[in-house]
Amino acid sequence: MASETEALREALASAPADRIHVATIELRHATFDQPVRVVQDDQDWALPLEATAPLNPGETVTFVALSFALELPDINRDAPGSVKLRLDNVSRTIGEALSGARTSQYPVGATLRYYVLDLSADPPGPVSSGPDMAPRNFEVGDVTISDRTAIGTCYAPDFASILVSADKYTRARFPGLVS
Repeated sequence: MASETEALREALASAPADRIHVATIELRHATFDQPVRVVQDDQDWALPLEATAPLNPGETVTFVALSFALELPDINRDAPGSVKLRLDNVSRTIGEALSGARTSQYPVGATLRYYVLDLSADPPGPVSSGPDMAPRNFEVGDVTISDRTAIGTCYAPDFASILVSADKYTRARFPGLVS
């Protein structure tokens, strides 16, 4: 899969009102009954997974609406910082799953995916037959849970090298950028 699809590049560059891009996180662990799949939106979405997904490859699965963030590290000349995954307002089910994984010697597997959704379609849904950006796999460890917030440290060799679009944004290609 290319780094990102044309649909994602267009949605990021011109932000049409009927197309939004959403981020999803999938968490996997041997102690989980099923993977935890969340989407950063205010509603649940049924979204197709890539053919190489660790679980349910090629299937359409439900991602549950949940606020989350990947918090970037502070700049430090002495040592590289770590990226933190923060899940807010976690349900009892997600909290119990993560608590069970904390006692394991194995980290939680995670995948970050981006999708472009067409809100004008009937029914609204994804533009593509899979994620609109190459999925990023990483591990989450050192999870702490307090109140309804879970925070874990992300471990991945490729976080610093995630490719972003290097397109040249011209008036001809993206007329919505100029007025």
